[in-house]
Amino acid sequence: MKRIVALLLAVILIVSLVGCGNQTENEEESDENTEEGAEVNNNPQDTKPKTDAEPKTAVDLILEKTGGKIYGVCHPNENYMRLKDVGLGWVRFDIPYPYEADGRTIRSEYTQFKNRAREYTKNKFKVMAITPYPKDFMDIGGYDPGDSANAARVREIVVFLINDLRDVIAGMQISNELNHTGHIRPFTTLQQSADFIGLQAKALYDVRGDIIVGYNSAGYSESWTNLMKPYLKYMDYVALDLYYGTYDNGTLQNYVNDINKLYRLVNKPILMAEFGYASKGSPTAEDRAAKLARYGYASEAEARADIVNLVEQLPNTFKTLIKTNYPNTADWANAVFVTYANHFYGYNKRIPADSWIDVDLAEENITHDEEGQANYFRQLIPLLMEQKCLIGFFIYCWKDRTWCLTCGYDDCPNETSWGLVDDSGNRKKPSYYAVKEAIAACKEQDAVT
Repeated sequence: MKRIVALLLAVILIVSLVGCGNQTENEEESDENTEEGAEVNNNPQDTKPKTDAEPKTAVDLILEKTGGKIYGVCHPNENYMRLKDVGLGWVRFDIPYPYEADGRTIRSEYTQFKNRAREYTKNKFKVMAITPYPKDFMDIGGYDPGDSANAARVREIVVFLINDLRDVIAGMQISNELNHTGHIRPFTTLQQSADFIGLQAKALYDVRGDIIVGYNSAGYSESWTNLMKPYLKYMDYVALDLYYGTYDNGTLQNYVNDINKLYRLVNKPILMAEFGYASKGSPTAEDRAAKLARYGYASEAEARADIVNLVEQLPNTFKTLIKTNYPNTADWANAVFVTYANHFYGYNKRIPADSWIDVDLAEENITHDEEGQANYFRQLIPLLMEQKCLIGFFIYCWKDRTWCLTCGYDDCPNETSWGLVDDSGNRKKPSYYAVKEAIAACKEQDAVT
């Protein structure tokens, strides 16, 4: 009889550990037998309080460090009152490379970052700090961070950062989207990116204290995540950046699917490091004709025939991008009207791969305008926070930009229209109120779980 009771207790314990977010502290690998299309337990946390006999999950343990779910925003300004009004408690921004080329002198940019982080901390915000990109080690530090001869220096830099910033940051993300080829210079392979992240994660593991450490991915990628698997044991969390409906074709359900697919691969708490929705980006035929007419062309065919002259008229940022990436002028027409047509015309999406068309989350009534952006957050935030493995999110971003970083246009939706407030920082967009309401509802739910 005693053996039967013991067996039943063991079964109950195993069952209690199954499902999104229900991993114990020591679990590091996902169940390889989970089928891709299998159902995942996405129900909210059990409302009954945990007893001493119940094991704490990895999510429980990380939330003890963070003080609860993460409700944050990328690229904030210093309007602390408004940030708090929305319900945001975390902010996320980049750490500059700390030293001048001599390797000893602290850069002013780093000092400014530290002072800024200190002010957020004084105002009761928690800072998620993004460590320098590989290119910063090369361009500023003067050495290749992927060369094994420089591994000790890379470790030294990241350990210096966490120790020097310990009082002003609560989280650290190791670089940013290093599965995105536009971010990996001077690396040429994703294996180099993975090793660069892993080297730093290992160095941070024993000195991180209460600071949570992890890395993020540009979109869900099984192949990239598999490259990171040897280093997962050093991570407190794994993060995703998702932009379905603007940069990627999909629906709100795709966000949920990717969160849970990633969890099944890593068995670590998941953080949404970036997500958002452009409030512009549905140009009409008249809008497209007006863009061509701005440069003196009656049709795209006419502009293509005069492509060298057109490129010379583009904003300097856009012109430099075209000339750098496409040194042969024969490639310029496709560069402007195919590869970067979303910037020239102001589209949001590229589907199929050889043409840009306007695609939004139409089936959820989420259009690329300010009301559509509000609907996006209103519907998606509660859906995200139902996922037990998700420890929180950072919205991209707080404020609209006045011009696009890629093309230089002031009307390009790709970088100018993501904010909860306009580019002046004064006008609250409808999404401001939608996020405020959604976070308040989530916190109310948090209070009873």
